[in-house]
Amino acid sequence: MSINLRSTTIQTLNNITVIVPNSEFISDRVTNWSHGDPKIRLVVDISISYGSDLDLVLKALREAAEEHPHALKYPEPDVLLAEFGDSSWDAKLWARLALPERYYITHSEINKAIVRKFRDYGIETPFPRRDLHVRPPLPVPFVSRNTAS
Repeated sequence: MSINLRSTTIQTLNNITVIVPNSEFISDRVTNWSHGDPKIRLVVDISISYGSDLDLVLKALREAAEEHPHALKYPEPDVLLAEFGDSSWDAKLWARLALPERYYITHSEINKAIVRKFRDYGIETPFPRRDLHVRPPLPVPFVSRNTAS
C-alpha cells in the first residue's frame, strides 16, 4: 500500500492493484480488516443433521479449529448453535487468525478438517428434505363439439 497526495494504491489478496482517490476515504466507508490489530475472525457456517450427537458435533468443530496451526489459541475458538433450520441444526465456528493474508486458505483447510472430523465421528450433514405430493389430475368435463341438430 502506498499513500500519495491524491490517491492511495492498495494491493489485494488476489494481487490486484486498486487505486482509490483519497476523497473516497473522506466521503465513503472504508473497511480495514487489520487496522491496529492484525487478528481477524474466521466464521464457518455448518449445518448438522438433527439426529447427530450435539456434544460430539461441538467437540469436532472446536477440534478442527484448535488443531489448525494458524488459528490462535487465545482467544480460543467459539462454537455456537445458531439456529434450528428446516432440516438441520445450524452452527457457527469462530476462530481468530493472526494472518489475514491466509484467510481463504485457512478457511478451506479448516473446512476440510471439519469434513474429516465429521467422517471420523460419524456425523452427518443433512440433505434438504422436501415432500412432494402428487395428485391425480382433476376430471375435465367433456364438451361435445358436435352441434348438429
